[in-house]
Amino acid sequence: LGHAVGAHPGWTICIMLFVAGLCMVGLLRFRQESRDTKLWVPPDADALDHKEWVDRVYPSAARVSSFIITPTEGTNALTPPVLQELYGLHKLVVKIAARGSPFFGKYQTSWEKLCFRRNPKHCWTDSILSLWEFDKERIFNLTESDILSKLNKANLSEQVPL
Repeated sequence: LGHAVGAHPGWTICIMLFVAGLCMVGLLRFRQESRDTKLWVPPDADALDHKEWVDRVYPSAARVSSFIITPTEGTNALTPPVLQELYGLHKLVVKIAARGSPFFGKYQTSWEKLCFRRNPKHCWTDSILSLWEFDKERIFNLTESDILSKLNKANLSEQVPL
């Protein structure tokens, strides 16, 4: 085989490109799927029928958005600079506002008007910053040992304000 390849390198390259191209024809039918029910549940499962019924009868108006942060330097995200940057991102998200457009008429809405509330006072935000109640002064005065000791406390779920 090595002798044939060495004797005819041009043909070998053409044949390999043809085979690779033939394999790539399958990409024409490729589509990405992100719905967990399509990925993990058999198509004939009763659970799918039940889920469709629940979605149809009890539609949800809530929509959850999330993001994961990673440190720009190093691998530890539990450092004061990372939490301070996260606080800045939190403040930017909270300031989001939308004004009317020609399509929807005159309206104005904001994060505060649209957020999900667990209690009438506060918007629900699932964040590590809730351990310090989003208090800028407390967050900007944290040390790495403060962060780790807070996270390693027993009964952490009781520490987070609802």
